[in-house]
Amino acid sequence: MNKRLVTIVWLTMITGSAFAGEFVVEGQVLQVDPIVEQHTQQVATGNCNPVKPRRHTSLSELLEWDLRPECRMRNRVDEVVTGYKVHYEWDNRRWETVTREPPGDTIALRVTVR
Repeated sequence: MNKRLVTIVWLTMITGSAFAGEFVVEGQVLQVDPIVEQHTQQVATGNCNPVKPRRHTSLSELLEWDLRPECRMRNRVDEVVTGYKVHYEWDNRRWETVTREPPGDTIALRVTVR
């Protein structure tokens, strides 16, 4: 068992509820896996905003402007890290949690003693 936890529990038992409450301890980080999401966005390439032809233009010029053959739409996929799945050990047991930021070698844990 974690020495800090044993000390906290022992002090709580001896002194009553004077030491009961929340304590911060550290867990040993074993593995960190990024959580990745794919975001798809449509991107226009080419001349997608041509100037509208003048009033007296040919039908073919007007259709070319309207259909915009130079404009192509394609999907762009970006991978975005949205969090981290953290595997850690505390009190000789393995646990896991999700964090927004990558942890270091240890992770702070809040322990409640009653």
